[in-house]
Amino acid sequence: MMTAVYLMLSQFVYVQQAHRSQTWKPADAQVVTFKSALAAGAKYDPIDELITKIFLPEFFGRPHIAFQFTVDGATYAGVNYTWTIDPLGPKDEDVKREHPLGSEITIYYDPASPKDCVVQTGFGPHFYIVVVGAAILFCIGMYIIQKPRELI
Repeated sequence: MMTAVYLMLSQFVYVQQAHRSQTWKPADAQVVTFKSALAAGAKYDPIDELITKIFLPEFFGRPHIAFQFTVDGATYAGVNYTWTIDPLGPKDEDVKREHPLGSEITIYYDPASPKDCVVQTGFGPHFYIVVVGAAILFCIGMYIIQKPRELI
């Protein structure tokens, strides 16, 4: 039940960001190491990462990619492939194979705050599966908690 609650809450937190990202501007970026992206100021939430690892199996996470890009002469870095959890989407290995270190990719950034950037805008193609699945798990958990215990 805790996983269901986390899934629902985490997705709703990122829904607004995913929705906003659909209107962001594209930019060319270079794939770099995760460490160098963090050193360059990439926006990264270690608490979200930790909670994801605690509550969810590895296949529920978001793929990791690190990139740097330049906007109006300033260099920015990012580590977000997508804003939402997509269990049927690309895995880290797929992303690394498709976008090897040093390759050029198109990313999307918020013109008002270029530190908010992502490779895949909007919602992942399987976003609604996660939300509906989490709601079903939550309902099952509530039913089990509320169900009167039968005497043995």
